[in-house]
Amino acid sequence: MTTGIMVADTNNGVGISGVAPAAKALIVKVLDGNGQGYGADVAAGIRYAVDYGAKVINLSIGSDSKPLLGLINLGGPNPILPAIQYAHDHGVAVAAAAGNSAFSSSDYQQVEPISLVVGALGRSGAIASYSTPGNIYAPGGDSGNAPRTPDVSITSTALGGGYAAGDGTSFAAPQVAGALALLMAKGYSADGARQQLLATAANRGGLPEMDAAAAPAASPSPSPSPSPQVSPSPSDSAGPTSGTLATRADPPKQRRTIYALLGFTFIAGDSLWLLAVGIVAGMASGYGALLFMKAAGRE
Repeated sequence: MTTGIMVADTNNGVGISGVAPAAKALIVKVLDGNGQGYGADVAAGIRYAVDYGAKVINLSIGSDSKPLLGLINLGGPNPILPAIQYAHDHGVAVAAAAGNSAFSSSDYQQVEPISLVVGALGRSGAIASYSTPGNIYAPGGDSGNAPRTPDVSITSTALGGGYAAGDGTSFAAPQVAGALALLMAKGYSADGARQQLLATAANRGGLPEMDAAAAPAASPSPSPSPSPQVSPSPSDSAGPTSGTLATRADPPKQRRTIYALLGFTFIAGDSLWLLAVGIVAGMASGYGALLFMKAAGRE
């Protein structure tokens, strides 16, 4: 779904229109078939996309996990954050989904000065009930306990063909990524495009809501951006045009409670022996490479 929101074809009489339909997209697979994986793999994917030549990266990915009272971090720092810094240093714009846990801060809060961390809005313009705060907001749907339909949720292309409706900051972030692509195509640098979206954001409900119509209206004063080195084309790219670092959006499932402990993530109901193994392994290793991530679409 994230890919369609960014780059779906337009003016063809079929389905939806992407925010930046003329943009080319690159898929970098960093999660497994269940939409789960490790922070180190996500970080490697970001660096790969930068080195390949991507100009905008969409991260519809987050841990959606509770820190253990904010006191235990034996798993080490989030490896994705320095990768986002790497993207910024190479003139690449980053839009990241704030998360769907309604916590007070996002996984990406530390990189808000160099990226756009995107919270979700419901139809009324109020922050969605599930959304973690960000530094900019876009529609993410907010169906509550009702069925997810185009009236209350975000509709986009679905894996395997057809269309689907969903809620989540995963679906707000690619709208911002598409707008960044439009601005950079006009000559804005990554920093300039980010600042332009923030400067032109509307304030419909007391939140900085992206205004994709107002943002491109002003002429850019771009600063030069470094040209990243291009690496060979990936041999396992999925599909024709699909999103930059796009992730799959699985069908809605019952929402689960997920806890982070010592750099590992556990779902409520996991067996005690698995929890014990995680504690021992986390204490023994003390590394951040196994920060468990998942797609940031609501479950």
